[in-house]
Amino acid sequence: MILPSMRDSVTALVAILGLSQYASGSHEAHHVAVPGDVEASTTSLRYGHCYIIKNAKGEELGHQPVAWGYLRFGTGNKKTTFRVCESLGRCRPSHPSPYREILRSPARFWLFDIEGNDYSKDGAFVAADSQPFSSSGLTYPAATAYRYYINFWGENDYCDADRRYLGNCAVRLRVDNLRDDKGLAVGNDNLLRVVASADSYVNVTFHERECPEYKDSAVMGEL
Repeated sequence: MILPSMRDSVTALVAILGLSQYASGSHEAHHVAVPGDVEASTTSLRYGHCYIIKNAKGEELGHQPVAWGYLRFGTGNKKTTFRVCESLGRCRPSHPSPYREILRSPARFWLFDIEGNDYSKDGAFVAADSQPFSSSGLTYPAATAYRYYINFWGENDYCDADRRYLGNCAVRLRVDNLRDDKGLAVGNDNLLRVVASADSYVNVTFHERECPEYKDSAVMGEL
């Protein structure tokens, strides 16, 4: 057996130390993006969090003051708050890390209407009158047999912020799962409706609000 010389041993040791420092440097570089993620966590949409929704005019989305509480922008509405949900079976954050809750752009999500309507007083997921069940296109908190839930598709509009995270810019919102309707539109009556064209979307902003504690158990009961 030929033993390595002292010089070879020193050379190997230096190489190992160099690799160790390189790995350490790479590890530190990996975390350089964290400050951006921290900023995103305070401005972006997150699963399990609650928001009010406004259109480009700054008008809030609420309920038309009728039994079904159709969703409408503008004044004279009943106010509501929406919880952003990962699925129909999951409205609470599923990850302990707040960064895992962030929605990247584009993203699909469901909206749970906290206030509900006369037929779903504990709140309900947003649904639509859409074919093959109905054709008015109106949107509302689901209730009784009317539960054609909407899976929303959101994509950031153009802005100077980091567009990787949904909500850092205004959001182009449309529909993603209904059989015949793929878009959203607002008519002269300010009512939010589903429409056929996927090229039709509403431009909205999400503004975080504290989720009402008294509704938390109701949300989980709905699921």
